[in-house]
Amino acid sequence: MLCKHLETWQNYPDWIQEQLQIILVDDGSQNFPAQFVLDIVGWPNIDTKLYRINEDVPWNHGGARNLALTHAVDGWILLTDLDHVILKESLESFLSKPNLRTDTVYVPSRYRQLGVLDWEEIDPHRDSFILTREMFWDVGGFDEDFSGYWNGVSHLFRKHLLDQYDFEVLENCHLTFYDNKLIPDAQVESLGRKGSAYDIKDNPREYEKMAKRLNKIYKPKNQLRFTWKQQT
Repeated sequence: MLCKHLETWQNYPDWIQEQLQIILVDDGSQNFPAQFVLDIVGWPNIDTKLYRINEDVPWNHGGARNLALTHAVDGWILLTDLDHVILKESLESFLSKPNLRTDTVYVPSRYRQLGVLDWEEIDPHRDSFILTREMFWDVGGFDEDFSGYWNGVSHLFRKHLLDQYDFEVLENCHLTFYDNKLIPDAQVESLGRKGSAYDIKDNPREYEKMAKRLNKIYKPKNQLRFTWKQQT
């Protein structure tokens, strides 16, 4: 899946590449570490930062995003998952959009890629946002108390983000979603999702604790509960 991103990024025109910084977080994968792929395929021409988390924590996407936003420069950020790519046409549309409002979180629309010339529109991704670094930390980032569980961190962050900011879906800026039928490793399936041991709903004590925080003041603490290193 990372190869698909590299292919997409290399097709961006120069004027877009010059405006971007890419932050990749490898969350401890033991199979095909990101640096291995980049060294084989080639690093993009875009300013790219790669961080690798040393501990392989299951479902640590909240911690990975906290790490990325710790090192991001100020400005607008697209926060998304590895199984979504943004094509040059969508970036051109967003970058030419005047009067972006800092009281609003923008949500790209989304298409599922079914084949080379076959796709369908689906609901926007619930964990993909265009927001500023300041917005992210103003909300508090992701609560790593619930790392290790599928959907453990996402619902809390999304709920409190929605409480504090307006949302606008961008019809002319979309993400392209790939599933495992097209790219075998597009999504993580081996850890288990709904109904698995990693589903927070199947861990009543943790789920109840998370549910109680939905209506309380959101104050995540002790972010980055792991070690990491920057790779080049």
